[in-house]
Amino acid sequence: MPILLISAGFVVIVGIGYRYFWQSPPRGRTLPISVPYSQPPSPTQDPTGGSQVSTVPMRTEAPSSPGREQSVPVPITSGRWAGYTEITKNVKGTSYRLIIADTPRKQSRGLMDVTDLGEYDGMIFLFPNRETRTFWNMNTLMQLDLLWMDGEEIIGRSVLPSITDSKEVVTVSSPGPVDAVIELSASGRL
Repeated sequence: MPILLISAGFVVIVGIGYRYFWQSPPRGRTLPISVPYSQPPSPTQDPTGGSQVSTVPMRTEAPSSPGREQSVPVPITSGRWAGYTEITKNVKGTSYRLIIADTPRKQSRGLMDVTDLGEYDGMIFLFPNRETRTFWNMNTLMQLDLLWMDGEEIIGRSVLPSITDSKEVVTVSSPGPVDAVIELSASGRL
């Protein structure tokens, strides 16, 4: 018997052999996506032949239009960013692997004291409301490109120099109210 899970705008039905993801795209249409389990069910784990639920995180690429997320958020379980979540986001036709800063603690820390993002392209700051945002380069050790986002629309771009280059604290503000900000390493693919 399938299990129905509902979380953060996604509906997941787990059945034998497949997980089904539904995400509501624009205009209220439903988009079904199915992906195989990341590990096969084991008969010794479920002698009744019922459903299996895998605990292994799984990345799922979803068809989308430019500027829309292309994957569901996936928890980061090891390394420097353990406790954070990652997402792949398409911006102007380029996919970026981003670390999500969605709490005040994660947002205040941002990319301070980071000299190398490793396998990630940057960080996305998600805010619950739209307002003018200001970022600074305190303890920021690499130059960053900031994309100011209102929903899925980029309303501006700023460059935030590293503190070692500027030798003083520099602030940059969004050109209007935003609900998300993407910080990318200036050596990235923007």
